[in-house]
Amino acid sequence: NAVCKVADPVWIGYCIEQKADMGCKVCPKAAPEEKVGVLCKRNGKFAVVEYSDLDDTSMNARDAKTGELTFSAGNICIHFYTMGFLKTKCSPDALPKVYHLAKKKIPHVN
Repeated sequence: NAVCKVADPVWIGYCIEQKADMGCKVCPKAAPEEKVGVLCKRNGKFAVVEYSDLDDTSMNARDAKTGELTFSAGNICIHFYTMGFLKTKCSPDALPKVYHLAKKKIPHVN
């Protein structure tokens, strides 16, 4: 993200204080159709769900009391990881054997 604060000391300090193994910065989506993945829980575990994988019902779902989007935590690709997390969760044996292919409509030259 070109406008983010690199190595944000407040956020890094917060992650360390919370004893977090990993952290993700998010910002509220501007609109349901915004083309950004969302941080949410999938099968009880935190995950980033690609915008192209959200069905229309989920994409437009809103909290009945606040009117805010249910899936509003836009993933802006700013992450914090401890070395312990990387060594255990990102070792070749721990990585998924099958990967999810995100199909996006991004202009390109073939």
